[in-house]
Amino acid sequence: MNRKRLIYIIGAGRSGTTVLDIILGNLDDAISLGEINRYFKRQGTPPQRKSKDKTSLFWLDFKANLEKKNVKYSNCDAHQKLLHRNEYHTALKTLWRKPSEEYSRMMCDFYDTLICQTTNSLIIESSKYPLRAFHLSNLATKTPFQVDFVYLKKDPLKVVKSFGKKGLEQPPKGFWAANVYYLLINILCAWVTNRLRKKGHKVCLLTYEELAESSTTALTRLGAELALDISKPLTLILNKHPLQTGVMFDGNRIRLKDNIIFAPVAAERKGKNLKELITRVINYIIYR
Repeated sequence: MNRKRLIYIIGAGRSGTTVLDIILGNLDDAISLGEINRYFKRQGTPPQRKSKDKTSLFWLDFKANLEKKNVKYSNCDAHQKLLHRNEYHTALKTLWRKPSEEYSRMMCDFYDTLICQTTNSLIIESSKYPLRAFHLSNLATKTPFQVDFVYLKKDPLKVVKSFGKKGLEQPPKGFWAANVYYLLINILCAWVTNRLRKKGHKVCLLTYEELAESSTTALTRLGAELALDISKPLTLILNKHPLQTGVMFDGNRIRLKDNIIFAPVAAERKGKNLKELITRVINYIIYR
């Protein structure tokens, strides 16, 4: 089997990881899979999809192939608990201790099945969780794929404001909770990406503002740091042509469209009210 490559996008919720997943999924011979860490949480079924669209059919086949490896994977609730114990943000002990053997076997089976099912040589995943990224680094030595990373950050003012909105995939948070969450997740992301670099992985640090305001500069740098030919998605963006959304399992609701148009935007003027000042002070170090 040819060695495939996985690009894993790390970051906090509401930071634009789904958009970046879609952009990279338009590279030659690439596919966007979205937040596949939610596979067991969603009982193996991508949410809000029609039963016979291409994404639903892709994951239906995946589910059948995964359960052929071992029928135990039909027990989604048990495996979701296993994921939570080993890669959720509270599972920090797994940074120093090996994750459970059961978790490692499950991850190997999951990605082996995924690699066999996708014909594309480049897989894009935006599961975001830094601990999952850390464990994937170890998993890559046991499976036929290479894994590299993009760490995406977003202006904390925009993230905190976004968390005030309801009706989105990720639950809303109050002002203080959103600030603390964003600070702690980015501290963990920064620590993990530093470890990943030391282990020899390529890691590109990018802000959503760079991507949105200067797509050419941001994507050219990303391509250089990850050794990717970025010309195809960059040409689509600059010409305002649609980007295909792939077969994204979960993530931002833009994944439900067959394609999106991503256009560079001008920088917004930033307000100076007290709450925005507090957010800037709390998150200055991790954003800069």
